[in-house]
This record gives sequence, C-alpha cells and structure tokens, in this order.
Amino acid sequence: MGASTGRRKSPGWQIKGNTAANAASYEDRFWTSSDRLNLHYRNYPGPGAEGEGAAKLPVLCLHGLTRNARDFGGLAEALSATRRVIVPEMRGRGQS
Repeated sequence: MGASTGRRKSPGWQIKGNTAANAASYEDRFWTSSDRLNLHYRNYPGPGAEGEGAAKLPVLCLHGLTRNARDFGGLAEALSATRRVIVPEMRGRGQS
C-alpha cells in the first residue's frame, strides 16, 4: 500500500515542517485499495509514541452517507490531545 502525507493545521492551510504550533494538526494520507482506488483519510497523530496517549486505543470516526472527514475536525482536534484519531473518507466522498 502506498501512502503519502500532507500536514495541515486547518482545512485550506498548507503547513510545512513540524513545529509546536501544528502539534495537534492532522495529516492528509492516502492508501490504494485492492481494486486500485486512491482513498483518503485524515490522521490526527495525538501524543508522541512515548507519551501516555500512545498506549490508548485510537479513535476511528466514520462519516455518514453524504458527508466527509471535515465533519469531525473539531472533535478530532479535541480527542487528539490524548490519543490518535483516524478519519477515513468513503469512496466518492471528500478526497477519495
């Protein structure tokens, strides 16, 4: 599976580099499905790999039929303070 990333602080803002200001930001990532579709998900990394949140299970947010990953922006930002949050977009929605 190929994966690419682009770090953003909020929708529409492209941020380069890793700074304290974007620590709670998300990464746009993509994977290729078995039928060769390029699918998108937002990854909110949460605390570092050695932080107390690293031992917690990640949260998976799934949007409804006509929605996309942006629906979970506020919730995911809040939850990412203590754990990883993954927000996939379904086929034909958002960037998928």
